Amino acid sequence: MPYILDNSPSQSDVSEAINYLLTNFSQGLTSNPNSGEVTGPSGIVVGYLYKYIAIKYADSQDGSVNFSNTPTDRLYYGIRNTNDSAESTNPTDYIWNLVTGGFGTTKFLWYSVTGGRQIQFAISTLSYNVGYVQEIGVSIDLDIITSSLTSDSFGTTFSPATLQVPYTNAPEFSGVISRLYGTNAYGNVDFVTSQTDSDGAFVNNTWRIGGSASTGYGSIVQSGITIGNPSDGGSYALWPVPTAMASNSATMAVPIRYKDNAGTIRQAALSTLQFVFNYSGKNSTICYALYDGNPTVTGSSITTSGTNVPSTTSFSPTSATAFTYAVQTPGPSQAMFQCDGIYDPVSNTTNWNTPYLSNLKVGQLSAITADLGTINAGIINGITINSTNINGGVIKFGTGTTPSGNAFEVNSAGVVWADNLFSKIIYADTGSAAFAPPISSISGSNHVGLLAAIAASGTGGVEAHALRGSNYIVGSAGLIGTANGYDFYAEGSGTNYGPFTGTHDSLVITGSNFVVGDIVIDQQIIEKNGISSTISLVATSTIANQPAALGVVCALPNSLSLAQPAVYIESVNLETYKNVMKPSYYTDILLYDLMPVNSVGEGQINVCGEGGTIQAGDLICTSSTSGKGMRQSDDLVHSYTVAKARETVTFTGSEIKQIACIYLCG
Repeated sequence: MPYILDNSPSQSDVSEAINYLLTNFSQGLTSNPNSGEVTGPSGIVVGYLYKYIAIKYADSQDGSVNFSNTPTDRLYYGIRNTNDSAESTNPTDYIWNLVTGGFGTTKFLWYSVTGGRQIQFAISTLSYNVGYVQEIGVSIDLDIITSSLTSDSFGTTFSPATLQVPYTNAPEFSGVISRLYGTNAYGNVDFVTSQTDSDGAFVNNTWRIGGSASTGYGSIVQSGITIGNPSDGGSYALWPVPTAMASNSATMAVPIRYKDNAGTIRQAALSTLQFVFNYSGKNSTICYALYDGNPTVTGSSITTSGTNVPSTTSFSPTSATAFTYAVQTPGPSQAMFQCDGIYDPVSNTTNWNTPYLSNLKVGQLSAITADLGTINAGIINGITINSTNINGGVIKFGTGTTPSGNAFEVNSAGVVWADNLFSKIIYADTGSAAFAPPISSISGSNHVGLLAAIAASGTGGVEAHALRGSNYIVGSAGLIGTANGYDFYAEGSGTNYGPFTGTHDSLVITGSNFVVGDIVIDQQIIEKNGISSTISLVATSTIANQPAALGVVCALPNSLSLAQPAVYIESVNLETYKNVMKPSYYTDILLYDLMPVNSVGEGQINVCGEGGTIQAGDLICTSSTSGKGMRQSDDLVHSYTVAKARETVTFTGSEIKQIACIYLCG
């Protein structure tokens, strides 16, 4: 029988394994004080003498080739059992084991500590089974049982937990999309749309909706919201756009069933999503009524509940049709009156003013010359203005972000503001006046400040650059979105870049703690996007001369949901110019934070005295002090070289200092 069971062992396999271990543990045990191994009668290792297990990786059976702290592309893993939590960097201290097919880039070593200083290992791309933990390059404490720390917990989360529904005179559901994720101790759990099949057909490590095997979507409780059933988004349930919302706030309560790795079906707690109206302030509204003749309407303004229209008897005269939001057509001997109101969403009331004449119906109005005086609050359609000058005018159109809250505005001094300005050619000579301000665009926090784009339908000629900036005084120039395929391209004869520091995006487990200036290493590539963009999960360096060093932390982690790294961008919507993100982005924001790491150029680094005094020009590598660099033992640039020191520093004891450097991680 196998020493390690697979993901779905039969009852016979489990029984044989238990009987085998009970037999070996009860008699015939031998121990090796040098290796720390405790073996049974058949020579299989059943436990260890000492407290800590250290794991290393290499490409030879003695560990001398490509000795490493990470498994990527390695062929062997080595085990060392001691009472010292510090890991040895000597390959001869380890017992080496060949991995069939090698680790490659997707396999990892998993382990489960089960008590009595017993440990089981497995090689797998995903978590091997309940209670297994991925080896991450630090000593394993055999006195801590992993199964109690990584129980097959399960939870569900709506993202976001509260959905804002825009509201004017009625709810607007565009973009109101609900996602419900399921996660256990190892990450996302797949959602299954087959809601009412038998418990036996319920696949392990999946979740579905319903209070039982027969209720399914029928168990969803909706309060104040009308919305259809979800579809399968992979690792989440994706609801369609709602069609109605009767109250503020509305809720949707979803009961969940989960089948774990062991095949046990468990009822999870209700997951609740709240829908809340997002009011943008008071809103104007208009209603209409038809009057006989053309009377003068009198009466005071009135307030109604919600958006209810006023009563005909609220004003004088009362001989009119009922008020309605619909625009009506006057008949013979009738005139249409208009009543303006302001709806207040906070008090849920509308204040209606006295009605006034809105529509005058005549056969034809014709005039050679008309002195119209002042025209207020009117709409003029189909008109041509023939004039060489517009003097002293203020022009305003639409609703937007100009100083007066319009989309387009020209003030009395001739200053122009415009939202959404599109043109094939824009030429502005700002050098012809004594004071020549630049063309500028100031945007709100959630909008692009200045957008220069080449349409996808263009021919792509040599001059098809999205944006070019030049300074003819010093001869500097640069391009953004160039015709030859670069994102950024310096074409000037002067100094191209400076100050120069290159930074990588990296991911860290949500809630992890890091120190600015510390060295971090690659642990696992999480996402790729084209030939030029990848992102990895990183951890603080822990041993000397780590070749997986990525660079130096330059800022503390922040929520991945607050950024859109290039590696996650699937495309750009050419109508809104907003990024369309990969589905993996919405999964990863639940697991990781984003952290920038300096890897090339100038900067600073945290160092210690493990390698002795650091002179300006010395090379720096990782040390056994967590995150800190030290003086490299030679002056050759190696795969583990992190930086070159730019100043001299001495140390007292375990003192940590931060020095200027040139990063060499690339």
